Amino acid sequence: MAPRALESHTEREMEVLTHDAIDLMTTAIEKTVGTMRAVHDEVDEADATSADILHGILEKLEQQAWFLSAETRNPTQR
Repeated sequence: MAPRALESHTEREMEVLTHDAIDLMTTAIEKTVGTMRAVHDEVDEADATSADILHGILEKLEQQAWFLSAETRNPTQR
């Protein structure tokens, strides 16, 4: 077992700012959506029902990405 001072130092190094975590999660979801969109037409040609299911999942993922990114969005001044 590591000495207590070493454990605290390691824990601090592993901390992630909330905004950074949100950005990482949003980026991961957006990349996943991009991959799913890239294969959507091919899936649709092979099986329209599966493509419909894929489309439903895409909508939910895009919604989650928007919800997450809204946490760090700065409102524009009018």
